[in-house]
Amino acid sequence: MLFLLLLLLLVNLIIAYKRFRYIISPPILMGSGMLLASFVSMLYYEEWEMYELLPETVFVIGGGTLFFTLTCSVLLKGELENKKSNVDSTQFDKTKILLFLYALILLDLIVCALKIQSYHEFFSGGLGISSLIQSAREDFQSGSEKFAFPYYIKFLSNSLNLCSNITMWILCFQLFGNNKSKRLISLCIIQLLLTMLDGLINGAKGGVYDTIARFSVIYIVFMYAVQGSYKLSSKFKKRSIIAFFILIVSFQGLNLLMGRDVEEFKPTDLLAAYCGAEIKNFDIYMHGQDGNDPNEFWGESTFATYYKSKYPQKMKGDNYRFLHVNNYFLGNVYTQFYSYHKDFGYEGVFVILTIIAITSMFMYNRAISSIEDPLRSNCWLLIYSMTAFHLLMSFFSARYTIGLFHFGFLRNVIFVIIANYFFMKLIKIENYEETKNT
Repeated sequence: MLFLLLLLLLVNLIIAYKRFRYIISPPILMGSGMLLASFVSMLYYEEWEMYELLPETVFVIGGGTLFFTLTCSVLLKGELENKKSNVDSTQFDKTKILLFLYALILLDLIVCALKIQSYHEFFSGGLGISSLIQSAREDFQSGSEKFAFPYYIKFLSNSLNLCSNITMWILCFQLFGNNKSKRLISLCIIQLLLTMLDGLINGAKGGVYDTIARFSVIYIVFMYAVQGSYKLSSKFKKRSIIAFFILIVSFQGLNLLMGRDVEEFKPTDLLAAYCGAEIKNFDIYMHGQDGNDPNEFWGESTFATYYKSKYPQKMKGDNYRFLHVNNYFLGNVYTQFYSYHKDFGYEGVFVILTIIAITSMFMYNRAISSIEDPLRSNCWLLIYSMTAFHLLMSFFSARYTIGLFHFGFLRNVIFVIIANYFFMKLIKIENYEETKNT
């Protein structure tokens, strides 16, 4: 059954690439993530007893992913014109961009310092950063959640994280533009590293990977625009492979930095638990052996963030069980299909996938237009970059519906639209076209 699932997902990815061509499209992101997880689970075929995979599991994962691709294909707008774009960054005021970046960096440093200070004040001044982060994670997972950052710190941290989308756009037009500035590039990199540090202080690796994913989407759009083709260059492929291996090598180190007890696991087993065990966990659920409690609310797993904000006292911590098989650690994530099937059954899986296809393609169709003019103010490119990682991580959990279907995401979208508008007004040189032509 596992080999049938791999075949289905491989065919799905081929169809997605033939239809969409751009590797940042929703079907390619979701399909590649599912295929990767299934391939990793194949490497542990005997250890995880993958030969017990149910036909129902194959139907939901393989059939659901293919259904998503076909639905997105119907929603895809017309072809983009393949022509090289000139990234003329001289139309922007470099001094104002520098001031913007300096302000972000200063505020990032302040936020990181305030968060560490909050940890010290609540837990213990004698603990190291890793121990403090671990204490905060244990507090959250216990369900009591006695510790919380003050509202103003959380608001400022989230605002800076959203502003980092603009930093990524600046960095890309510097890398691909005709008026490069080493100082601007350096400041952009510093601000993005501080954004990652802020995420790590929160106790989650997602802050690092999310930042990388958002930048990758914007970078790839600029790359497509400059080369005037959807084909991936050999240089990009080589850099992607190097970056992938760096992430793999740093994976266990990030866990240790955040105080997680992972030294007892082999690095390969730990990586497999994060990038493949979800398939096995979902199959265990389909066997009815996951041991998780039934939901208390309608759509509780699918729209977890919404319910956590509405019923904070009842929705604390992570309620999913950690699973093991043959003494192998499998973690406690079950793919996105666990939430959709548990909440709504077989029919509901395809209804939710249709909703995801409609919303993601709405953003994608508008974001991808930046390929024709990457320097045009396009807030949808920034917004789509915020959701792309959720699509890629569909093999992990229901991150898309959890991350988007709540009022907080709507506030973030409004913030990005307003911030992007005023930023472009700030840096655009008035009468640039007239000055250029004289």
